[in-house]
Amino acid sequence: MHVGVVLGDIEPQSGGGFTFVHDVVDAFINLAGKSSHRFTLLAPQAYADAVRGRKLADNVAIVPVRKPFFLDRPLSLLRHYWPVFGYFWRRPSRLEQQAASLGIDVIWLAGGTHDTYEIPYVTMVWDVQHLTHPWFPEVSANWTWDHRELFFRRHLRRATAVIVGTRIGRDELIRYFGVPEEHIAILPHPTPGFALRAAGDAASAKPPVSVPKDYIFYPAQFWPHKNHVNLLRALQLLIKADSDAPALVLVGSDKGNRAFVERCAADLGISHKVIFPGFVSNEELIGLYRNARALVYPSFSGPENLPPLEAFALGCPAIVSNYKGAEEQLGDAAVLFDPTDPVAIAQAIGRVLEDDALRAELIERGRVRAAKWTGREFVSGIFDVLDAFEAQRRCWK
Repeated sequence: MHVGVVLGDIEPQSGGGFTFVHDVVDAFINLAGKSSHRFTLLAPQAYADAVRGRKLADNVAIVPVRKPFFLDRPLSLLRHYWPVFGYFWRRPSRLEQQAASLGIDVIWLAGGTHDTYEIPYVTMVWDVQHLTHPWFPEVSANWTWDHRELFFRRHLRRATAVIVGTRIGRDELIRYFGVPEEHIAILPHPTPGFALRAAGDAASAKPPVSVPKDYIFYPAQFWPHKNHVNLLRALQLLIKADSDAPALVLVGSDKGNRAFVERCAADLGISHKVIFPGFVSNEELIGLYRNARALVYPSFSGPENLPPLEAFALGCPAIVSNYKGAEEQLGDAAVLFDPTDPVAIAQAIGRVLEDDALRAELIERGRVRAAKWTGREFVSGIFDVLDAFEAQRRCWK
């Protein structure tokens, strides 16, 4: 088959989505020669320029996505934010027209969800948080809930295959959207490549940003569902019990909630113990993981998250909320806690900080789990999905 691999224009500040997509596409470029399919990578011009000169397998071509017409942007926005528009405007999107002109048989949306196509497509769902946690403003305000519901209901049911990372994720798609189980493939999120590559690099041992010597670490964008506030309340309890408790370093892009988090820290009287470096590079992130006493990850939402895997690879003990999917993703390599209870969070942190034997066990289990699933395994699973579909796709021109 001729497979179109679509890489969306995802910015580094998008966090885990950027890390995931670029790890997967990099692994795809390295492994494509092992597949019997022919591939065209449809990528933004900047990405196509960045990989120019890189040796590609004979069955891979990179083609920049066509420049849009002046009406393409408003039409794309209509389809994206008002999916019902697609029922009345049947003209294929610019990308689908380009894929058809190239003779592409099936599209693999490697860069997350884009649009709903008439060409068969393989897509991926990271979460259905608008249904599992519909009260958070990031999935409810400004018609976001309605958009996600309309889009997913059409996009997922029409997909050739939907990739999820866990059995929990699969069951949610069956329950909420009626996607047939046989249309869903479970491929766990790969451990981010930057963390695996840095695992044995002594040069990354020092944190390149100004932080206290003794700290716990939480990398997450400032969304309400990331649950910074209950973590701050847990930190207050730790400080009340011991004024020498570790500081808390919070890195990540501001999605509108950082000022509220800073105000909560001030109201709790712990601002002197909370550091906000903002968005940091991968190099800075590596140093922060390697020098932290522990990762504390209190997010309400799963069913998978990348920071615990990064911590695993870099020898940082992980203390993680028991979101649905956490036990399946992390196994016995993390201490889990109830994210709604600051007392439980504080107790989990104290347990890991005070028990050296437990810390050592978590670090070792984490390293084993981090190495178990990489971008190579994920892409090999995608190739299996494509192989299985080929017998059906060959039945029409």
